[in-house]
Amino acid sequence: MFSGVHVADCGLSASAGRLQVHMLPRVLAALVRPGNTAFYCHTKHRYDCLDYDFFAEVATCGLLMEELRAKGVAAPSPSPPPFEHLFVDFRIVVYKITKLPP
Repeated sequence: MFSGVHVADCGLSASAGRLQVHMLPRVLAALVRPGNTAFYCHTKHRYDCLDYDFFAEVATCGLLMEELRAKGVAAPSPSPPPFEHLFVDFRIVVYKITKLPP
């Protein structure tokens, strides 16, 4: 394996949904070592039920996901919790993923 930037195209989709919800965090946990960082682009509220399970699995795998923004860009208002609104605006975010300390 080489050092540097690793790019993978893996995301959640409704067709593969449940499998990806549980496997993607496990794959990320296996790849992200102390001192390494992964970046993941996600569309919030596209599939709330998948988001809810995905973020729970991320925490179970010992990962920390931090929402990133460009410098000088104000933070948007917080996203509402899943299942509170019927028609929520989608929001594309980039997460910085690191391993939680043991």
